[in-house]
Amino acid sequence: MSRNTRTRGARRRLHVALTTAATLTAAAAIAGPAHANFSAVSPVLLVSGHPFSYTDPTGLSLELCINDPGCPASPPVLENQAPNDEAFYQLASSTATDGAKEATIDFNLEAAFLAGPITFGRIQATFHGLQPNQEYTVTHPYGVSHFTTDANGELIGRVRAGQREEIGGAENDFATALNTTIGPFLRWTGDTAPAGYTGDGVTPHTVDGSPTGTNSIRVSGPGLPPVETNAATGEVTGGLFSDLFTVEGKIAGPPPPPSAFSSLSTTSLSFPARRADEASVTRSVALRNTGQVPLTVNSVSTTSGEFTASGCSAPVAPGSSCLVTVAFVGNSGVGDRTATLNIASNAANNPNMSLALSASITGAATRVIDNTQPATTVIQRIGVLGAAASQRVQPADRSSAVSGLSLSRRMSVTRLRAQGLRVSMRLKPGTKTVRMAIYRARNGKKTGRAVFTTTRTARAAGLYRATLRGRTLTRALKPGAYVIEVQGGRSAASLSAVRRFAFTVTR
Repeated sequence: MSRNTRTRGARRRLHVALTTAATLTAAAAIAGPAHANFSAVSPVLLVSGHPFSYTDPTGLSLELCINDPGCPASPPVLENQAPNDEAFYQLASSTATDGAKEATIDFNLEAAFLAGPITFGRIQATFHGLQPNQEYTVTHPYGVSHFTTDANGELIGRVRAGQREEIGGAENDFATALNTTIGPFLRWTGDTAPAGYTGDGVTPHTVDGSPTGTNSIRVSGPGLPPVETNAATGEVTGGLFSDLFTVEGKIAGPPPPPSAFSSLSTTSLSFPARRADEASVTRSVALRNTGQVPLTVNSVSTTSGEFTASGCSAPVAPGSSCLVTVAFVGNSGVGDRTATLNIASNAANNPNMSLALSASITGAATRVIDNTQPATTVIQRIGVLGAAASQRVQPADRSSAVSGLSLSRRMSVTRLRAQGLRVSMRLKPGTKTVRMAIYRARNGKKTGRAVFTTTRTARAAGLYRATLRGRTLTRALKPGAYVIEVQGGRSAASLSAVRRFAFTVTR
């Protein structure tokens, strides 16, 4: 997961800002175990359900960067849906090059989502131009790591497990991330960082923060100059080396007050089709409080009298949920019905939540009485009355294994380089292979040959997310219009119909 735009007002000395931040957050922190590389995590949660801040052993607290020009990679909102489904407390990286050989090492403390909110620390390596299938040693601010290249001498995004060291990542468990190998936070040397930040997130700069004083990266291994130490001067040379880091982090201010936050278990409720004389079934939606104070539901209502709603009359404790039950009670007129369920509450994130309702009546029941015979009742079932073509349910498109394709429609070159291209989609059961190809576009249509292609392996059906990044991608995507085509299937030889999405890269 990844980074990216810029500045913040008046500047003042960084050590003053650090002292102020430590004072503001100390009272609101939950201490971690003695061996942790971070000392505390804020108990105050944000609307997204993530902690407000983390504190390192030096007393420096960084808050989660969201919708902040001083944090170029910050999303406009943090939500459980791409492309705004990740944000950072620290985003730091360093790149070392020697001709065609290149190594980038990232040191991130991140907030993201699985089904619920997660936080984790991650050290990630990206290699280009090294020898194939070889292990390389990386000495960095937080210790020593080992990574193995692929058959092309590279280590890039598709090899996730092999290029990452992660600690944390369990839903609603924010203390485990205290034990990440990252920590203390990295920050620019001197007093040149923008006031209130550890760096500007764009400019490579020397840093402080390593607990061992190793404020650099050095990659050693096959095909690289041997690492040697001058016995007289102690100077170390060789390998791929850099002491410049791109750093992003916002020094924590006062935490927001504890609040109730609401979320729904689904975005729509659909009722089975029935005759007018048949009994209605009910559907329920769970309303969960992910905040820190009780959630009070003020009202539940529907926009149509053909649906009724009830439930959640008592306050919902933090971490708990309640059920709103809806019934379709319409009993006249053949055809489709739609309405909206509205839930009003004291939730800080969304005090007025809504959910789509849909149902249909397929026929009426007619009772016929014959007075010339002993009393009997004949029930005649009348089928669907001639619905207009626009009212008929269209068959689902089963030709494609991919649906719900989504990514950012506009992205700057700077953000693309730092954050990558994040793609989200839904996969049908049985889909194991996903192929993505990017073309230049004119008037919304692709032109020429693909400028970038990649094939990924999907672990399971349902929501699938991929981050496309690397030098090949950033070289290919210059400012202009593009179309991405996505196909899925059981294998590369059985790909489904193409799904397309147009986007633009800006300067």
